[in-house]
Amino acid sequence: MPVTGSGPRRWQPYRPGDEEFRPLVHRIVLTVPLPATVKPGWHQLGLWLPDAGDSLRLDPRYSIRAANRDVPWWTDSQGRYGINVLGMLEVPANVGR
Repeated sequence: MPVTGSGPRRWQPYRPGDEEFRPLVHRIVLTVPLPATVKPGWHQLGLWLPDAGDSLRLDPRYSIRAANRDVPWWTDSQGRYGINVLGMLEVPANVGR
């Protein structure tokens, strides 16, 4: 699902001019309804930052990949997308939809 109002092109690793280079934390906060087709259980949560061009959008070589070594990189069985896996999300059986 697209996230509006977040501009990764403006994300910086530290505040410009900070001589100590203290890392910045960037947060994306959103609330979304889960489709009825999402089954209860654990699901991977990822961040996909594709190229803006239609011809390169699905090519993972042109997606932004996190530099952290512990962030898994996921592509589908056909080698498309290129998603940074951020963690796991539990959907409880009794979730109201």
